[in-house]
Amino acid sequence: MQLLLELLSDTCISSGESIAGIIDVEVEFDEYGIPFIPAKRIKGILREAAEDINLICDDKYSDYIDNIFGKPGECIPGNMILENGRLKDYEEISDMVKRGQKSKEYGILFNEEFIKDSFTYIRSQTAIDKYGAAKKNSLRNIRVLKKGLKFLFDLEIEKKYVQFLNQVCKMVRHIGLNRTRGLGEVKLSLVENDENIKVGIENAKKVNIRKNRLSYKIKLKEPCVLDTDYISGSSILGIFASRYIKFNNIDGNNAHKNDEFVNLFLSDKVVFSNAYLSINDEKLLPTPVIFLKEKNSPRKDIYSIWDDEDKQYSSLPYDYGILEKDVFKGHNVERYINYHHRRPDDKTIGSPVEKDGDYYQYSCVKEETEFKGEIIGEEIFLDKFMKLFENDKAIWIGASRNAQYGKAEIEFQTYERDLYDIDIEDNKVAILFTSPMIVRNKFGMYSTSKEDLLEELGIEKHRDNIEVYLKTVEIGGFNSKWGLPKERVAAIKEGSVIVIEDIPIDEVYEIANRSYGERINEGFGRVEIINWNLEDELIFMDMKMYSNTMELTEMEIKECKHEYIINNSLEKLFIKKVINLYLSKKDSLNKFKTFILRRDISNNIVDNLLIYLSTSKSFEEFDEQLIEASKRSNSEYESIKSYLMVESSTALKFQDIIQSDFINSNDNKTIDNIFKTEIGMDFLQNEDQFKLFKIYLNKILTMLKYDKRNRGD
Repeated sequence: MQLLLELLSDTCISSGESIAGIIDVEVEFDEYGIPFIPAKRIKGILREAAEDINLICDDKYSDYIDNIFGKPGECIPGNMILENGRLKDYEEISDMVKRGQKSKEYGILFNEEFIKDSFTYIRSQTAIDKYGAAKKNSLRNIRVLKKGLKFLFDLEIEKKYVQFLNQVCKMVRHIGLNRTRGLGEVKLSLVENDENIKVGIENAKKVNIRKNRLSYKIKLKEPCVLDTDYISGSSILGIFASRYIKFNNIDGNNAHKNDEFVNLFLSDKVVFSNAYLSINDEKLLPTPVIFLKEKNSPRKDIYSIWDDEDKQYSSLPYDYGILEKDVFKGHNVERYINYHHRRPDDKTIGSPVEKDGDYYQYSCVKEETEFKGEIIGEEIFLDKFMKLFENDKAIWIGASRNAQYGKAEIEFQTYERDLYDIDIEDNKVAILFTSPMIVRNKFGMYSTSKEDLLEELGIEKHRDNIEVYLKTVEIGGFNSKWGLPKERVAAIKEGSVIVIEDIPIDEVYEIANRSYGERINEGFGRVEIINWNLEDELIFMDMKMYSNTMELTEMEIKECKHEYIINNSLEKLFIKKVINLYLSKKDSLNKFKTFILRRDISNNIVDNLLIYLSTSKSFEEFDEQLIEASKRSNSEYESIKSYLMVESSTALKFQDIIQSDFINSNDNKTIDNIFKTEIGMDFLQNEDQFKLFKIYLNKILTMLKYDKRNRGD
């Protein structure tokens, strides 16, 4: 099921962002410049409408509202899961734009700003004083979504609430800013979606379970609110446990009484590792704390923590990375901030005020980010886990999962790494902590000391041959079942390193083959041998992301059913070209501009030309108005006519302008090359010629007016 939102007027649903000096209120866009509507905005509007219905019906639907939307201030979510609103045909449009941006020849047509202008425009407004004049510093520019756009929100809800939700949708009439000033009129309705079929994991039967390990990859489909830059093992455990309960129709309140559930999720028989950042399908490891760079230096050399040089050092600028041929390739999890607000209880007030309502923000991990991790356990258990996702690979992660955030997809992969295929040189090996480790000392207290760590690892007898480089972190968590935070404890941070010399290789392998400390089933206490020679000279660099996306071909652009996007971009380039021509003084109307500027031609005449242009629907109408003006007025119009016409026709003059100033021009290679392609020439010659002429002459005349004003004419 889906929600369909139709814009019956221009609409501004603010993102909370602005562009200094250009736009005061911005709307939400994805990375390609395609607008979307955050689910939280719609969820809030729906709740308000539901409460209005409930008020009319004497609190008849109070339980329905709490069950659908959740109770404010409580951690128990509502029944409804609502995803962000995307344009109809969003998948087609985003694929076209993504591939178009990779095109060497046509990439400029898919510029992010051009894409934004296909669906939005900037609207200006000002306040006036009691005399009807604009107030000083009151000008505001807001970006609005164009009337007629349609957005679809994927929706999950129990059938018993559908009829009530349908009534709620009919109550919604307006959304966004300036609802009383002509913006934000909408129509909201529930629609069935036969195409929205749950998709399972296609390759589940082809995945082999090796060494009692199963790899998984998680790809975020929507932004995700995470406290850390990785997906914790406890979150993975919770996802699998919830799916297991649903898959087997177990009573969630009594799941702990099910023996198999206990073995899978409440014992240490299965370990769910943290999922760390993956780039180009390669799992990255936490950056070792022993890797340093020279402070405030552009050099890319890596220094070890034991280097004695008289220099100041700082940590590498990456949280994760991998070493390839003496180069540490690093990357960070990409985040951005989303802004939200809770309206006051007094619904006549539109925004939070002191002690009523609230502003808040979420730091989100970017959509399309990928993470990889492992599950360790008996093969029979791992096989059961794969079956849970055969019919539906969609999962939800992080906070605010019921609206806007957290949707992802999971995929299983064969575990490829061979623990015992590692070269160890000079009897020295480094062991990297790949997840936080929670250690207790002999008194039962949490500890991060070297002595207690070595005892936990079982290598305290070799302490003289071990160097330890640790950082600490505070670990907490949240138990959604209890609705309470977990105990916060000090732990050894991921990225910590111990360097071991002259220890039997079998003992080293044994260390890396186990988990240590507390909460190991949640992914804590994992270590790996890193096959890196720490004595080598190393450098660091950004890890580049590679894409298999194919470029958009010329034929695909020609046959694209979303040609309005292409035409909008060509129109923007056309305007840029007109401006460049005007400033360069190389265009065909240079003599006309010189005539206007040098002769005492008033702005009144220029304004009249603009009026003739705006009221004409064809070249013939414009020509007729221009000829009539030259008959009844002074000789200036006769001169103007001679500059704008060939054989008493502006159409013929415009054809000459197109040929000389656009097709044959070489002033701006980027823009000119577009208009020399088959698509560009087709636009110039087959697009509504008078529409292009109006754009062209309007821009020329407007710039002439400002030039005259600046000269004091």
